[in-house]
Amino acid sequence: MIPLTAKEKICLNDEKNCSPDKCPFILGYMSRSRKIVKELLKKHDFFSRDVVSQAGLRHGICPFELSLDLALSCDLVICDYNYIFDPRVYLRRFFEQKGRENYLIMIDEAHNLFDRARGMYSAELNVKEISGISREIKKDLPTINTELKKLKKSISELEKQSGELMMESGGVKYNTAFEAPISLKFSLGDFITATESWISGEREDKPYTDKLVNLFFEVLHFKNILEIYSDHYRTLATGKKTTFCIKLICLDPGPMLARKMSYAKSTVLFSATLSPLWYFKSILGGRDEDVTLRLPSPFPRENLLVFNDDSIETRYRSREKYLDATAMAIYKWSISHKGNIMVFFPSYKYLLNVLEIFKPLAPGFEILCQDREMDEPTRESFIRKFDDFGDTNRIAFCVMGGVFSEGIDLTGDKLTGVIIVGVGLPQVSPELEIMRNYYHNEATSGFSYAYTYPGINKVLQAAGRLIRSESDRGALLLIDSRFSTSDYLSLLPQEWHPIPRTSQGFCLDAFTGEFWDKTAED
Repeated sequence: MIPLTAKEKICLNDEKNCSPDKCPFILGYMSRSRKIVKELLKKHDFFSRDVVSQAGLRHGICPFELSLDLALSCDLVICDYNYIFDPRVYLRRFFEQKGRENYLIMIDEAHNLFDRARGMYSAELNVKEISGISREIKKDLPTINTELKKLKKSISELEKQSGELMMESGGVKYNTAFEAPISLKFSLGDFITATESWISGEREDKPYTDKLVNLFFEVLHFKNILEIYSDHYRTLATGKKTTFCIKLICLDPGPMLARKMSYAKSTVLFSATLSPLWYFKSILGGRDEDVTLRLPSPFPRENLLVFNDDSIETRYRSREKYLDATAMAIYKWSISHKGNIMVFFPSYKYLLNVLEIFKPLAPGFEILCQDREMDEPTRESFIRKFDDFGDTNRIAFCVMGGVFSEGIDLTGDKLTGVIIVGVGLPQVSPELEIMRNYYHNEATSGFSYAYTYPGINKVLQAAGRLIRSESDRGALLLIDSRFSTSDYLSLLPQEWHPIPRTSQGFCLDAFTGEFWDKTAED
């Protein structure tokens, strides 16, 4: 078994440059690697990151390439989605050789695959980036710059053809088209041809080197996506003149996903939050004959309290009116039990507005707040705060769909409460509006496809932080009137029902107090 680590994380070279003249670990790799691979296969069954890195250091060989070669002899390979689905980096050695019918692909956290795949099969170019690089290379690389300027001119011609930006969404003006920008094809190809020899040859390091390399691969990807452009795509134009951007948006990656999955004997996609199941089957390349299975929660229902404060509106136009009520509901839910709580908001601005009102209500609380940008050590430090519990009321204000709403495992009393503010709808944007229109033609509700279902998935992921084992107990508060409607109730897990709510005359602080009193007796 081998887990594949990203090249950037496992690289041993001081400079992240894979050219043989810049990296001693890749120099002569082919002639040296076979013996090392055989040696490692005799000694190990599990090739951890440390095992591969140490072998790379010991033999002076690239650990990333070594891990890929080792993977060919492993029964189980653990890797990111992109190693299978991304047209730029997928593992060709697995999918372009005989014997592939013996592979089984198992996709964990499959609820994330749709957005990831849309990104993999979309491409964009912007005038600002092209202009900046053109200015930097014009003296050293005149031939490449000539083709780059032609590409810029072709993109500018598209802007003229597009005309005034007639639509607006989320504060962004845009135009959209069904047709692919075929007029870019030749200028894209000419730039790629002119730059290829510079990319593959020996080159002197310049301030623009990395920028030009990145642009080359962006242009190459754009050209490749242009060649597979279909009815599942739309062309998006935003900005003016120096900020003009052209994007090929993949709205339905299902056919591409299905094609990749067909390379294997079988593919299993699973997640705790594939709701509604038919929706995920339809957008992830599922066929009519494919089998689906929903399993009940293995955790005792009595260990989870779910309550809905449906007296509060969290729609954008109503938020300010209900800020005080939202802060008070969070306080009442939190004060009923001395423990650790996470509260999730649909946006960072909304979070800060409620936090400002909450602080004076809870002077004795330890309050944590997710920052807009947090590196890995900072995130780890944030989570370690939850190792302490039972001594104080500790509450963390976080963003739904952010780094703390999935992928963390706080078992036992490390987390005893979760509060979710709103139904998680993504912010309105040109891309989502285009997707809404696309799926409105293909399904019964384009709004549900673009906004409702992705939003409820964020809700379920955030709520999933709470109960992580058979012995965990926790209280979940849903703040929004929409959670009491039939449309949303049908999307929530069966084991949450029935869900008491304030409109039924129940008092949230009394309800949660009773739950924790009963838990203490047990």
